[in-house]
Amino acid sequence: MLEFAALWMLRHFRLFIIPTYALLGIVLVVVSGLPEAQLLILKAPQPYPIQGVMYSIQTIIFESIFTFMILRPRSYSRSWGRALIAFLGALGLLFFWRMGMMHAPTFFLTHLWWVSVGVASLLVLFIVSSVSSFKAAATSNA
Repeated sequence: MLEFAALWMLRHFRLFIIPTYALLGIVLVVVSGLPEAQLLILKAPQPYPIQGVMYSIQTIIFESIFTFMILRPRSYSRSWGRALIAFLGALGLLFFWRMGMMHAPTFFLTHLWWVSVGVASLLVLFIVSSVSSFKAAATSNA
């Protein structure tokens, strides 16, 4: 039974990557709003920024759905075009969010780091997909 569960997880692993990454981002944003995390930047404790944290959580969910809809992990197979579009879209979002970085609260900076790691991951996905796609095309033409 354990082997079946392990095989099922391996086959469906790519379906869980984006939701797991989104859940990690949500947890990090919630924790970064705590007073202990705010003391790293601010000198005096502040009340918990519920409104800002909720806005960041909504943004993380939107960005994850955006990436999931572009990549479509269930049918993804060396789709370097999808990876490129997702990378460029996430890069545009990163530039947009970086404009508000100065004097930003900790939850905003945590969201910014989360987006930065996502952009780097999509760049790696694009490179790996394009190399494997071009290798497959070269071997099929030879």
